[in-house]
Amino acid sequence: MAQAKYHCDCGWAGILPPPSEYRRLMGHAVICPNCGDYPYFEEIVQVKTEVKEKPEGKPILFSLGQTLMTPGTIVAFERTGERPSSFFDLHQRGIWGQLSKDDVEENKLSLEKGWRLMSAYFLKDGTKIWVITEADRSSTTILLPDEY
Repeated sequence: MAQAKYHCDCGWAGILPPPSEYRRLMGHAVICPNCGDYPYFEEIVQVKTEVKEKPEGKPILFSLGQTLMTPGTIVAFERTGERPSSFFDLHQRGIWGQLSKDDVEENKLSLEKGWRLMSAYFLKDGTKIWVITEADRSSTTILLPDEY
C-alpha cells in the first residue's frame, strides 16, 4: 500500500496516506497529530499492512491481564476505525505480526520462560503499533514505538 513519510518541526515523524489521499479521506490537509501544525511531506513509501496468518483455529497461548492503550494509539485507532481487540487477539494467539526471525524466536523462549512478549503490527494507514505483555502477565499494552 502506498503511504507517505512526513516529519514535523515538533519532532513528530510518521507514515500517513499521501497528501491527496489524506485530503480525500479526512477533508483537510495533513495535520501533525502531536502539535496540530502542518508536517513536511518526505516521500512515498510502500507499507505492508496485511497479517498473513489468521487467528481462527489458533489456541490462546497466554493471559493478557489488564489491556491498556497509550494516548497515541487511541488517536491512531480512532483515525483508522480498526478495533484494538483484533490486535490483542492476534498477539494472544502467537501471531506476532511484523517481527524479525530473532524476535519471533525470543517470543517462543519467552512463552516457555514466562518473560515479556512483544508483537508489531501496522494499522490500515501505515501506523506501526507494538503490543507488549508484561512477564507476570498482569497487563498487555498497545503503544506506538515512540511511546516506549
